[in-house]
Amino acid sequence: CGNSVTGLHVWSMTITDEYSGWTECRAMWGKGGGSPLDAIHYAFSSLPFRAISFNSDNGTEFLNDGIHAYICNQQGIQFTRSRPYKKNDNAFVEQKNFTHVREIFGYDRFEFKELVDPMNEIYGKYFCALHNFFIPQQKLISKVRVGSKYIKKYDKAKTPFERVMESPDISKHDK
Repeated sequence: CGNSVTGLHVWSMTITDEYSGWTECRAMWGKGGGSPLDAIHYAFSSLPFRAISFNSDNGTEFLNDGIHAYICNQQGIQFTRSRPYKKNDNAFVEQKNFTHVREIFGYDRFEFKELVDPMNEIYGKYFCALHNFFIPQQKLISKVRVGSKYIKKYDKAKTPFERVMESPDISKHDK
C-alpha cells in the first residue's frame, strides 16, 4: 500500500497452512464488499486438502458476519483470531507476506483495479505453485535459550507438497 492505506488500492491476502507451509495468495481490490470473501473462497478451493481452522488478524475485513458465516457455517471450519497487538500470532503468514508478496510485487501501492486479474494469474498459476511444489522450507523443531543465545533446531528442508504427501491426516484421494 506504499505510504498510505487511505482510499482504494490493491491488497494481497496470504493464506498459509501451518503444518505443511502450503501458501495461497490472492490480490483483491480494496478490503470492503465481497473482495475478502472471494479471496478466501479462492484460497480454500485452491488448497489440495480441506482446511480445519482459520486464524485471521483483527482487521474488520475478516471480523464480520459475512466472513464468519462463510467460514463457520458453510465450510464448517473453526474460526479464531489473533490477540490484539501480538504480531507473533500470525508468524507463519507474516513471513510469507515477504517471500510471496513483497519479493514479487515490492512495497509500492497499486492504484489500478486492472492489475488485480494479472496479479491473481501470477499468484495462482506461477508463483504460489513454484513455492508449493519446488522450493523447500525448513520447519523449526525446537528453540532453547542458553544464556543470552537461542539454539534452534530445524528439520530437513522439504517442499509443502512433500509435507502434504507425507501427512497421515490427508486421504489418499486428496494426495
